[in-house]
Amino acid sequence: MLLRRADRSDMRLDRYVGHAAGIGRSNAKRAIRQGLVSVEGLPDAIPETDIDPDSVRVTYNGALLEWEEHVYLMMNKPAGYVTAVSDRKEETVTRFIPEKYASRVHPVGRLDKDTEGLLLLTDDGDLTHSIISPQYHVPKTYYCELVRDISEEDLDRLRRGVDIGDDKLTRECFTEYAEGRDRIFITISEGRFHQIKRMLYAVDNELRYLKRLSVGNILLGDLEPGHVRKLTHEELSSLKEYRKSE
Repeated sequence: MLLRRADRSDMRLDRYVGHAAGIGRSNAKRAIRQGLVSVEGLPDAIPETDIDPDSVRVTYNGALLEWEEHVYLMMNKPAGYVTAVSDRKEETVTRFIPEKYASRVHPVGRLDKDTEGLLLLTDDGDLTHSIISPQYHVPKTYYCELVRDISEEDLDRLRRGVDIGDDKLTRECFTEYAEGRDRIFITISEGRFHQIKRMLYAVDNELRYLKRLSVGNILLGDLEPGHVRKLTHEELSSLKEYRKSE
């Protein structure tokens, strides 16, 4: 049933279609006027139609749309792609995002071009802030392969905090050997520019390979490189707990 009189819960049809189909509002208006959108089984050619997004059935090109206020995705980022929505020179991680969400989400923080692993993507600005802001201390764990063996003494220096050229030392972190003395795990709770790389420079070592394994309680697991999936309700709830703990 079409709703022509708006109340607080109502939304314009063009906004709903643009958001739910991931095609943007201008393309949604065009699709509606072309008869590609139906509301409760009936074509509706009026972009300004008010609908209740929680109860009405809307289809676009015959496919039922689902309303999601926000989208929360995780990706296993392959090496060789820039963590950005767009870039004039480099190919970005956007190529791996399902078309339905590509125009909506943005990366949460960044991984360097040659870094692999867990990358979160969302259109929820509040959650993005709570993950990347140092005040919430969200831990991020990395697997590192080094150019040279690293001593236990240098691991301990990293744990206590090192000078990477900023105003203050890095925050205390967790480090341990992975396999051999040239491979380690490191967990940090801040996200300074090229932080892992600069921390290793501070103890006279260098990165050969870097992969992010987790953010908070979200684990990369066996997600294949270049693949994307939605966060589960439990995973999302665990991330939001960091903001509550302020």
